[in-house]
Amino acid sequence: MRDYGYCYKVLLRVVVDGEPFNNAVQSLLGDNFNNDLDPKLKSTVYAVVGCTLRHIYVLKEVISRQYRDISEEKMLLLALGIANKLFAKRLDKIKLNQFIVKETGLAGAPMFIECFQDPKNLIPDDIKYGTTKYYSLRYNIPEWVVDMWAAHGGDLVAKKLYHCLTNRPENLVRINEYVIEPEDFYHNHKDFVPFNNDNLIAQYRKDTPVKKHPCILEGEALRIPLAYRRMCKYLSFELKKKTIIFASGTNHILEEFYAHMGPAFKAQYISGHHGHTDEITDVIKKYGMTDIDLVEKDYEHLGEVIDEKAHTFFVCPRSSFLLGLYERADHFLRVHKEDIPVIAEREYKTLEEASKYVEDGGELIYFVTTFCNDECRKITKRFIKEHPEYEHIAEKQMFPFDKYQTMLYFSVFKKKD
Repeated sequence: MRDYGYCYKVLLRVVVDGEPFNNAVQSLLGDNFNNDLDPKLKSTVYAVVGCTLRHIYVLKEVISRQYRDISEEKMLLLALGIANKLFAKRLDKIKLNQFIVKETGLAGAPMFIECFQDPKNLIPDDIKYGTTKYYSLRYNIPEWVVDMWAAHGGDLVAKKLYHCLTNRPENLVRINEYVIEPEDFYHNHKDFVPFNNDNLIAQYRKDTPVKKHPCILEGEALRIPLAYRRMCKYLSFELKKKTIIFASGTNHILEEFYAHMGPAFKAQYISGHHGHTDEITDVIKKYGMTDIDLVEKDYEHLGEVIDEKAHTFFVCPRSSFLLGLYERADHFLRVHKEDIPVIAEREYKTLEEASKYVEDGGELIYFVTTFCNDECRKITKRFIKEHPEYEHIAEKQMFPFDKYQTMLYFSVFKKKD
């Protein structure tokens, strides 16, 4: 199969079949993905498909204006052609155009693709700047998310969120206290400086990606968002008392505790679904965290695996994961507007169920990687109202554009003695 054939197959799996981007690439390219696969082919597939997905809304708009009744499969081929021409520029245009004509039967497809000369002029002129439609096409996000962010945060916050979608965040790392002291870290790595007066958070001063830096490869620093350290500062955390973590996504909370306490950190980790269990298993093995009791159970059956109430209970239910807009090119496929009430109700029930297993004087921490009031502040207000046995200690919404450089909401409750 040619490189453009692989790209098209991956697009079909992601857009039509709803597979996650990475899963689609790996399942298509097979067992050789991690070892024997041609690095150039792998890079090409990621680059071209990623560019197509990151501009899919505006590409659909301009294609549908020319070909009104086009099928999704044919639309994806044309989108692949335009994205390769304007952004990725990895595939041979002549061979790709021949492939598009053959698969779509549209003899005029190459001429249509060629008419797009400047990425800045991709949005049709009749779509006015500042409208919901404009922001949706400009930043490749659903219109309902545009409206929701403006309603929940105001125009200024919403515009900052859009802007972050097209700008790479600062290269920040969490210094691994278990491995190295901060002063030794900065002495050994002159290309880092303390960030925001916090010696445990280091900012990489070069433009090259930090993920392959020796400090990362040697475990002296971890790529953990600053927001998790901020959240944990509110806690009266006690090592000798029981800690429970229920989560259905994000392994950063476990990595944060590893960076602070090393592999001796002890907790019961309850995974909400199989995919997350695999992820946490890898984290446990990577850092040698032998005192993590990992079990898999949904929130409705917590009582089946909890035999002792926790002093500290972290709750991270499955959310809309709007942070994914910054991390994944195909996130727009995962959640729809009508899903939000269902997601929020499940999140609340998860928090409520976990609250049964906190000892008097203990702390309950709810956190989600999203910015949607239905999943954040409204849940906190409802919980405070319906559970007078808990005192509300703190809450904070963090954004990719602020110093924490990620999208995270947390709320801390303390059970009254």
